[in-house]
Amino acid sequence: MDFKSKCPRCGAKAAKLGNPIIAVGKTRGLRINVFRCPECNLVFYEGFEE
Repeated sequence: MDFKSKCPRCGAKAAKLGNPIIAVGKTRGLRINVFRCPECNLVFYEGFEE
């Protein structure tokens, strides 16, 4: 797992789980990065950066 982002709850380094596409409206989709914090188990996402 790639440790890149910081958890917004506790500030620990979070593990990257993947980058799926989520639906925005009926016809549009956005790619996001999904992370999980190993300390507090929070699952959160951020915008995808190329």
